[in-house]
Amino acid sequence: MAARITVTLHDGRALDREVTEYPGLNAPAMSWKHVARKFDQLGRDRLTPDQGRGIADAVRTLDAIRVSDLTRLLASVGRAGTGPDGAVPSSQEESGHARRT
Repeated sequence: MAARITVTLHDGRALDREVTEYPGLNAPAMSWKHVARKFDQLGRDRLTPDQGRGIADAVRTLDAIRVSDLTRLLASVGRAGTGPDGAVPSSQEESGHARRT
């Protein structure tokens, strides 16, 4: 099963990428270490270090916690697209030149 994404820039250029193999499909699943590193990279502008650790720990032990514990942690995060203090992260402002299609 292929996955394809096209990003169209404001100047009209389109960037395409298609992959046919990625972790978890036709390849070994990502290790927890790889998943945690990716989560840290994606969340660093949106989560405080404590929020990131708490959510990662909850997901890692999902079979042993209550769903309400995870939802409480997720609810502590700022509005979608904002940092932990409600501000738009600078990396998001810089990348605002693209839109997904």
